[in-house]
Amino acid sequence: YIESLPLTNTPEVFGLHPNAEIGYYTKSARDMWEQLIELQPQSAEATGGMSRDEYIDNTAHDIIKRIPQQYDVDKVWKKFGGEAISPTSVVLLQELDRFNRLTITMSKSLSTLRRALKGEVGMSNELDELSR
Repeated sequence: YIESLPLTNTPEVFGLHPNAEIGYYTKSARDMWEQLIELQPQSAEATGGMSRDEYIDNTAHDIIKRIPQQYDVDKVWKKFGGEAISPTSVVLLQELDRFNRLTITMSKSLSTLRRALKGEVGMSNELDELSR
């Protein structure tokens, strides 16, 4: 009796619409193609003779050069705040602090990515995602 049962279950067995299987297979095929494309060697022709790693390194270097300098929050606080600080000044100081942390994170991440591309440090999942 067991051998007469189908090897795979239909969506109806789980209370799903028969077309649910189509969506599943479509997503599976799309995922498979994305993974196959990632496995393809990167062409040097598309980047003017540069390898993928060289292209990523140059792009990271250009972005690092364009990251603006950090704001001196203490200087801004003295200029706008002092003792009678307004709510708008508080928001300004908070946003400047967040901006400074963002630029530090960007700079560190891109610098670490460049070092990983050179083989100086290991390539983590985060750096691999950043390089895509």
